Amino acid sequence: IVVTVQANKSQRVNLTAFKAQLETRPTNTICNTGLHITATTPITAYYECANTNNTDIWALKGPNGLGQQFYIPLHKHAPFNNEASFSAPHQAFASFDICATVNNTTVTIYSPTQVDGHAALQQFSITLNRGQTYSCGWTGANWSLPSTHPSGAVVLANQPVVVSIKDDSDHNPSGGCYDIMGDQLVPTSVVGTDYIAVKGSLNNTGDESVVLMATQNNTQVFLDGSATPIATLFAGEYFRVDIDSLSTS
Repeated sequence: IVVTVQANKSQRVNLTAFKAQLETRPTNTICNTGLHITATTPITAYYECANTNNTDIWALKGPNGLGQQFYIPLHKHAPFNNEASFSAPHQAFASFDICATVNNTTVTIYSPTQVDGHAALQQFSITLNRGQTYSCGWTGANWSLPSTHPSGAVVLANQPVVVSIKDDSDHNPSGGCYDIMGDQLVPTSVVGTDYIAVKGSLNNTGDESVVLMATQNNTQVFLDGSATPIATLFAGEYFRVDIDSLSTS
């Protein structure tokens, strides 16, 4: 697919006809679903699930998304359970998806929770060629409970890979609506120490959150310029900051 985009303009490419070739499923299976985008000059791009409901965008990070070490920042907040009424192969579960950019890439995964085909706390490796993908998540018993999310999993690769997360059809405690959450990650070589969180439009009892994931041991977290840390984290440890109290403006 080739499109021409003028400066300061944008172009939408409808990929609906290619969904079967782009959706990386089932889990624990090597697939050929990588999407490769190149341009003659620098661009920005995102991938969108463009349903009327349950929609999100994955902001593609270009070179900043390429790396060899990633931590998976999925939440484990109990009220944000996944919608459980969808049956396989359309379960609304949480996972992370890996895509290789170089042939014969060895990817090693270590998850603190069990994932399909692999026990918790036991590293395993897969080999991917350029454009091949692998989805890692749990679709077994209690798959809709956040306690089963592979939060804090580590991905190591001997060649640059890209990693995305998806957490499908999450409920919030203030109502009956649910939404998918996801994004393309950046590797540990790109993560930072200073962030600004913007509140959305959930109800004030919706547990709107900032999800923090440490990539190094003894990581201290400071909020709003305080000199006292609100948490000290090990690598791979998750911490949630509730921001319901902030103004929606």
